[in-house]
Amino acid sequence: MVQVSMNLTDYRVTGIPKVYEFIKEEALKKGIEIEGSEIVGLIPLGALEGVGQYYLKCQPFSVRQVIEQRVLEFE
Repeated sequence: MVQVSMNLTDYRVTGIPKVYEFIKEEALKKGIEIEGSEIVGLIPLGALEGVGQYYLKCQPFSVRQVIEQRVLEFE
């Protein structure tokens, strides 16, 4: 088993999908498949926007589609 840990200091420069795909490609070169992933701690809502667009093929995706965000807008 292998674990890769990192801190993304600016998701606008290097987003989660780019990092995930890079690690996936490098692992496959060694015959290793990714079993899972996790986010530990807090994450900016904007960082998840790219994940929705990339993996869910949800174009266009906006954080305004997240119900909790909309509720916060009306408080």
